[in-house]
Amino acid sequence: MENLKIGDVVYLKSGSNAMTVTLLDGENCHVVWHDKDDKDHNGYYPRESLTKENPKAIPPEAFKHS
Repeated sequence: MENLKIGDVVYLKSGSNAMTVTLLDGENCHVVWHDKDDKDHNGYYPRESLTKENPKAIPPEAFKHS
């Protein structure tokens, strides 16, 4: 389980928008995010379902030319 703190930007391991941790409650985290229409959303997820690395990010090596 990652060491999360308030203010960290996190993602669901299955993929999601970037979310900001606003509350840590035992094994759970409250997060907030904005959608493409700038609407506010929030959720409450188990810490083990979150990661600091965007699981859908393109790795830097994908941009190297041979």
